[in-house]
Amino acid sequence: MSTTTAAKDVIRVATRAYRNGSVKGVRTYLHINCGCRIASSLMGTYDNIADGRRKAAELVDGTGDYYRQCSKSGLVKEQALGRPIRYFDNTLKAGASTFDGAGVRDGDVVVVASEGVVAIVVRAAVVAITVKRGHLGGLETSARTFRDGLYAEIVDRAEVEARKIGATVDPLHAAPAAEETPAEPATPADVVRTDGVQVKTDGRGKWIVVRGGDFLGTIFDEGPEMKRGRFAGWSPYAGTPGNVTAFTDDPAEVVESIVQVWPVTAAEVVAQTGASLDDVLATAEQVTEEWQATGRRAVLRIAAAKGAATKMTREASAEIAARLATSAAEEPAVEEAAPAELPGPEWGTLKGFEAPFRLWGQEREGGRFAPCFDRKQVMGEPLVIVEVWTTQRGTARHGRDANGREIHLYGAATRFWRAPGA
Repeated sequence: MSTTTAAKDVIRVATRAYRNGSVKGVRTYLHINCGCRIASSLMGTYDNIADGRRKAAELVDGTGDYYRQCSKSGLVKEQALGRPIRYFDNTLKAGASTFDGAGVRDGDVVVVASEGVVAIVVRAAVVAITVKRGHLGGLETSARTFRDGLYAEIVDRAEVEARKIGATVDPLHAAPAAEETPAEPATPADVVRTDGVQVKTDGRGKWIVVRGGDFLGTIFDEGPEMKRGRFAGWSPYAGTPGNVTAFTDDPAEVVESIVQVWPVTAAEVVAQTGASLDDVLATAEQVTEEWQATGRRAVLRIAAAKGAATKMTREASAEIAARLATSAAEEPAVEEAAPAELPGPEWGTLKGFEAPFRLWGQEREGGRFAPCFDRKQVMGEPLVIVEVWTTQRGTARHGRDANGREIHLYGAATRFWRAPGA
């Protein structure tokens, strides 16, 4: 029997260099329960939104800029699990509850006891997790694994409510049967990873660590009597005395120590910072010359690794990214011409409007944009819609902003505060 679990939020704060023509700078982003890959620009990881926002605010303090939320961010589970269960008389009202002023939000649990239906809110959609759906839609995949398990704790809570009203949970969304905890790996060969890294036996008491065609390092079993640790990790990229990565009794830890010293390429730093390859390589040479005086390695001199394939230590890549970001922030911004004055918002449908256009509304929790539906006064800020399309035989409209975020635009007769131009 499953129970509602504690929220496990992962709030990350990161910086990213940007370039707009000749204008360079650094922006701060708040990543909320998203799967974005962040390398050396990660400034902190937190388990609650308050600490994440505090760190982001510190980074932009005094810069005249503001921190942004990643467009792929998900809901804040701690907040969603703290809100009350929402009850409705029928599934028609429940399905409309996210946009009719009822205040139902992403991550809420919805119960319609009269029809034996329990649902969760995914973004703006009310999705049934019970066998009976009424007038609600469903998911073709498990709600527990949807968006990398973002809604798993929400489904746990919904399942508890389903038991209270005697509703049957769809097996697709039901909690899996308890499984036996797998035994801890006894040797490095027992370690299972999901990132393509493999550990292969290479003789008695010896293993090699590989990923695809790349050799990452070697592990030696020095015996259980070794006080410093039974397993010794070695990698040609370690840059430590003897190129040792770790001494430990934990097989998984020694494998991870070898993976962590795998070098970063110049191409990866270009992708991370947005700087040119020439700038990355020039900065790498500066760091290498400075570090050589203290015996630290930066760029790895490998004959076959030149240009974009140039390899460097992870510490060096972090230093290079930081210097490029500082350089971009210090360069004076180019004065831009004043933008042309755009028409103000008017109340009406989207008939005759072509993207791009502006739509007024407010940013809500979980990265959701809510259009303003108050016909008497415009509220919020304009969002530029760059693409519009229809579904359900042309009756439902959807849009997309410049960051690729999907915005629900409802039916053709729906009115908004909108204006042409971007």
